[in-house]
Amino acid sequence: MRGDDTSERAHARYERACVALERLAARLWNARRNSGNPAGHRGRARSPRLVGMAHKLDIAGIDLQPDTVTAAANALAVLVLLASLAASATLWLIATDWLVASAVFLSMVAPILARQAVLDRPAVAAEKRAGEVLKGSPGATNLMIMSLRHEPSVGAYGIC
Repeated sequence: MRGDDTSERAHARYERACVALERLAARLWNARRNSGNPAGHRGRARSPRLVGMAHKLDIAGIDLQPDTVTAAANALAVLVLLASLAASATLWLIATDWLVASAVFLSMVAPILARQAVLDRPAVAAEKRAGEVLKGSPGATNLMIMSLRHEPSVGAYGIC
């Protein structure tokens, strides 16, 4: 189906973007990925938020670890913050006060929105996949009900 192909391509793009952002974060901030520890943390259990994200990633069919998505979201937030602060500083030199004030406000809001967009993608994809599964359930339910309404074969019980 075309919808499945489109969502698979979107998942692949999301996976590549998250991995690239995680690598960028590792280079810039000297962060290390804990690939040897399945929990993602040394000696600590996973937080309920990461467990929930892992479940949503699994339902959505996105082949990423929650730690990768979190690192990618943090890296994107920092990049958006740096870009918006650079734009605000440029506007401070050449623009009016109200334009600078709006740019500073955008500098505060844009990183939060960018981070949340990356973190919410697995939940949105999981809800979409669950909705697609539920679309076919009324037909399957009708078939089960119809099969229960038929009288069973006498030969099936060994009476004949």
